[in-house]
Amino acid sequence: MRPSGHIVISAILSSAFLYATKSLPAAIISFFSGILIDLDHFADYFIFRGKINLNIKDFYRAITKLELKKYYLILHSLELILILWLIVLTAKYNILLVAFIFGFTQHIILDLVFNSSAMLHPRLFYFLSYRLCKKFEKEGLFIDNAE
Repeated sequence: MRPSGHIVISAILSSAFLYATKSLPAAIISFFSGILIDLDHFADYFIFRGKINLNIKDFYRAITKLELKKYYLILHSLELILILWLIVLTAKYNILLVAFIFGFTQHIILDLVFNSSAMLHPRLFYFLSYRLCKKFEKEGLFIDNAE
């Protein structure tokens, strides 16, 4: 899903979270965790380019046209979501932690739904362990020349 879509959906879901919990700090955390997960795309881009120098036009093209040779995307991980929810279930209740994981989870679900058409193995791609087994290499993860 494109960043604008994540921003809109995260705003809607965070508003619902605010309505349900009456916690503005939790709603803000939910909103930002629903979009900031995409920071791992920048890490992959910088690794690909070999330097920390952001050219927005080049970044956007490289990401949307699947030009990178490797896709680490450490935050885009179903295993990480499972670990985070296990922490919530076993730790003392903390609305801010729940809000963070709520935003994080909705981001991954949206990516699973809206990015699946471009991927060869859409359900497996979001497992970090699967990408690790594929050595994070583009070949085998995506259909060639996917949009």
